[in-house]
Amino acid sequence: MALAVVKTAPPANNPHQAKSMVSLDAVTMAFGAYVAVQDVNLKVSDGEFLAIVGPTGCGKSTILNALPAC
Repeated sequence: MALAVVKTAPPANNPHQAKSMVSLDAVTMAFGAYVAVQDVNLKVSDGEFLAIVGPTGCGKSTILNALPAC
């Protein structure tokens, strides 16, 4: 099982700018019949840091690959 830790950074110059920078809503990723991650919800706002930790094969990279390219 992966663990996501979100830590708020010091306030930005303009507190009204805090908005969702990364958001996943009920994401499921499968490779053929194998469901790698299911119903993942994730929201990281502007000014927050995120760390995803867990053992090999728990879906960390798969979750990150679900994010669109910038």
